Amino acid sequence: MDSSHPPLGVPRRLAPPALVIVPLRIRPPRSSHEPVAAVVSTPAYRAAKFVRRNRGALSAAGLVALAVIAGAGAPLWQASRATRAAELAAEEAEKARMVADLMGDLFRLSDPSETLGDTITARDLLDRGTERIRTEFGDQPVVQAELLSEVARVYTSLALYRRARPLVERALELRTAEFGEESLEASESLDQLGALLIRMSEPGDGIPLLERSIAIREARAERPDALLVDAKAELGWAVRQAGEHTRAAALFSEALQEQQGLGPNPSAVADLMFGLAASYHDNGMLEEADSVFTSIIDRMDPEASPTPNAIEALSRIGVLRRLREQYREADPILRSAMEMGTRLLGPEHPFVLEASQEYAMNAWALGRWDEAEGILRITRTTAERVLGPEHEMTATIGGGLATVLEESGHFDESLLYEQIWLEEKVRRHEGRDHPGIASSLAGVGRSLALAGRTTEARSYLDRADAMIERLGTVPSVYSIHVERARGIMLAEEGDFEGADEHFRRAIRLCDELLTRRTHRFATAAKFEYATMLVAAGRNEEAVGLLDETEALIIERVGEPHPLVDRVRALRAEAISG
Repeated sequence: MDSSHPPLGVPRRLAPPALVIVPLRIRPPRSSHEPVAAVVSTPAYRAAKFVRRNRGALSAAGLVALAVIAGAGAPLWQASRATRAAELAAEEAEKARMVADLMGDLFRLSDPSETLGDTITARDLLDRGTERIRTEFGDQPVVQAELLSEVARVYTSLALYRRARPLVERALELRTAEFGEESLEASESLDQLGALLIRMSEPGDGIPLLERSIAIREARAERPDALLVDAKAELGWAVRQAGEHTRAAALFSEALQEQQGLGPNPSAVADLMFGLAASYHDNGMLEEADSVFTSIIDRMDPEASPTPNAIEALSRIGVLRRLREQYREADPILRSAMEMGTRLLGPEHPFVLEASQEYAMNAWALGRWDEAEGILRITRTTAERVLGPEHEMTATIGGGLATVLEESGHFDESLLYEQIWLEEKVRRHEGRDHPGIASSLAGVGRSLALAGRTTEARSYLDRADAMIERLGTVPSVYSIHVERARGIMLAEEGDFEGADEHFRRAIRLCDELLTRRTHRFATAAKFEYATMLVAAGRNEEAVGLLDETEALIIERVGEPHPLVDRVRALRAEAISG
């Protein structure tokens, strides 16, 4: 099955919010970090926002130095306004000297003539800066927490999550000790740590931290509050991934309403609209999601300069096109996002891995199966090395590879990646019933059936059916996968009558649940049914169904295309048979 899951059948519908909304995606940046009027505009605030807004255009060394300046400047600037100005002046001068010394060392470390290369420079700079923050600001917990938090953001932007985590945890400890567990300062670190843990594929730990951050800010922060928007957006993406689509939509809607009070910020609004539409799509509200597909595309500029935000926009536009089956239009857009991301962020960055997967799946849809397989193999190997074999992204890329391998007839290898994907989902959702697990159970069952291992296939398909029923999502798009797999399984066993029943049911569900006649699930079900009809000697029926299937595939992907070739070859066999 495709790595971008279809909507969940016939769900409980949501009341559309007052805002117009939009569609699907990967995980977006936290916000555009433009300064907002609701926050006191200190020099530190403006510097910190500049850093977060322009990370892609700055060297890693400069990022760390500017982030440290921004973090350290806040308490210094605020202290200079305190009543005890005379007494604090000497202290502030000393702090400023310490920060200046640290900055001088960090900028010197960023000089390529003193280092071996940019990647080494960045990591060495971060590590040395962190050590100095710990030793030289040990008696200034507020300053230290700010500095650790900012350096952790740079670690995170470089996908060095394991290095970022202890810094964020320490910042949370310091802020909690200084300001209290229910303070706004603690809530900022809770938000940062929760988002980081989710990026590390630990949603079970990350989601409660985001929930705590939101609860604190809703009770204490002056509204509108930019950090509250951030926290709700992060939580929205997390619970959407966990299958809580209704809750995700509510969070994105609330964040959008809060964002409106912060002043114009098209990028932040687009992020939130994208999340809300994704939740609509996942929840089966296809008309609402589709109306926003058009809306969001109109807001984006494919010709934007190669910055992280521009790359993200390109990727989103390409994904939207792909999901709407506009594969040829999506192809150059997704290629640009992948190539610009590689140049700007490097081939190992999680965003680039995700962009590469999206491009590969679009290439596969266009019939460039060898190209798609090659990219997915490289991308999965990189993800396994950088993120680990059990990371969600590693498994998801493997799921896309399984789809491509299955189409190419490599059923045993496809089964291997489907099983790994299933195991990751079971682990991530701690064995609880979940639509993603039901989908993967059906995928493993299908791969087993195609490999001729029908007894094992039946067990997985029974588990998928039972889980779909327990989830209360009957009928469901996932039921289409199960019915198709049962048809293949029974046909393999020679039970053509039983297979006929399941293929007909799959096609009926496609008509009921899918918004497009050309959807690949629908054409695949018809081709599989026609294959069974030929095997059963019902050639005349098969020819009529194959004529319909060929027309639908050409409408979706054009020609030449290997799927069209397969349909024509089977029709020739049926006619001659």
